[in-house]
Amino acid sequence: MKKNVKKYSTQEVAVMCKCKDRTAQKWAAENKVKFTGGGFRKDYEWTETNIKRFKARPRPGRRWAKKGEAE
Repeated sequence: MKKNVKKYSTQEVAVMCKCKDRTAQKWAAENKVKFTGGGFRKDYEWTETNIKRFKARPRPGRRWAKKGEAE
């Protein structure tokens, strides 16, 4: 038997991690997070393990320097 594992939605994860929903969706798709539905209506089922992996992901940083900053 499996333990009763708490599952989170993509929106909940985005709020917890202070990022956009789309960032969490892209990461979930690339890292094989389980989902329900199909096509563009996928609802990802995030577990605590998935959230820890998402928070530990490498981040690219800023893409563009602000005006006035040294290059």
